Amino acid sequence: MKAVTEKLIKQHQHYLSDNPSELKDYGSIYDHMLYYFTSVLGIDEQQALYSIQDFKSDLSCDVLKNIVQSKVDL
Repeated sequence: MKAVTEKLIKQHQHYLSDNPSELKDYGSIYDHMLYYFTSVLGIDEQQALYSIQDFKSDLSCDVLKNIVQSKVDL
């Protein structure tokens, strides 16, 4: 994950911990991230979507690594 994405994710986590009730108004955490990045931080929508995709890709790699590791451990 790129450093800028990591920074944005950490900012979002902090914001969400202060405003947890907002999450119920969105279909997913990613929808809320898009809202936060664009409406709260004022980031361009395409850049926000790129950062969300970067986060999802990194998350997918972590999940895949755990799946592979669990298969190896069997």
